[in-house]
Amino acid sequence: MRARNIKPGFFNNEKIALLAPEIRILFIGLWLIADRDGRLEDRPLRIKILLFALDDLDIDAGLTCLHEAGLIIRYNVEGQALIQIPSWEKHQKPHPNEKSNNYPAPLNLTSDPKKGQSDPADMRNEDSMNDESLGAANAAEKIPFTEILQAYRSVDGFAPVHRMTDNRRSHIRARWNDNPDMQTPEAWSQFWAWIPTANPWLMTQPKMASLDWITKNETNFAKVREGKYA
Repeated sequence: MRARNIKPGFFNNEKIALLAPEIRILFIGLWLIADRDGRLEDRPLRIKILLFALDDLDIDAGLTCLHEAGLIIRYNVEGQALIQIPSWEKHQKPHPNEKSNNYPAPLNLTSDPKKGQSDPADMRNEDSMNDESLGAANAAEKIPFTEILQAYRSVDGFAPVHRMTDNRRSHIRARWNDNPDMQTPEAWSQFWAWIPTANPWLMTQPKMASLDWITKNETNFAKVREGKYA
């Protein structure tokens, strides 16, 4: 890994501040792994070993959060999964002798990273966040995560969930996008209330009777909705 720069504006950036603390650390850690061009292999297990060897963190979900926030670009070139950190040369000054790994750039990155590339992770020194700016950012999110979590908590028997993490938002967002009939808070409320009656066996399985397991992927979600676990 390499030494990189971090600017004070990182901590005032609203998009970054809305991420869970562990996802922010993951973002910074990617800078240390990236080569002089701001690129690295998209290998969640290897990234976990390098940055979070002793922590229980879903790196793939964390990378998805960063990608959806526009802070990294996950892409594939001829079967090779890669990550690009946008606006790299604006924020980092690699040592002149540092070598590039020569990973191909994503198609939407211009040949000159300093020109024509949007800057989703602008680290300029901005004014500190306030309640109004946070409220505006939350209002931009169309998915009612708070209502979905409240409906889940209102049903007895599920594993407790104390907070809505970015991993959970990512999973719920995926299930929301994949299932048009689940794109209202009412649909989720009915879904949580329906599960104990329709799937009594599921409620006897502590690991499965949880928001995390049910929403983790489309396979689990479909099993619950269809009552088929074989």
